[in-house]
Amino acid sequence: MDSRCSGTRRTFVGQVERDSNGVLWAILYAAPAERTQFPLTREMVHSMRQGRRRVTDMVLAEADAADELAGAAR
Repeated sequence: MDSRCSGTRRTFVGQVERDSNGVLWAILYAAPAERTQFPLTREMVHSMRQGRRRVTDMVLAEADAADELAGAAR
């Protein structure tokens, strides 16, 4: 953790999941300080390859947005 930052940083986790109907979903989870994960975003994808790319994009976008908000608060 960066010593210049005050407070805690959120953890973002993404994965591709298949539901009971066989539909693939790219899902982004956030884990707040109490470590209870809950979904932030869920998008239907057509393949594992597309799902992995979407998960990567979602995690990076959320991390960038969180970093911008933290920078604005300083």
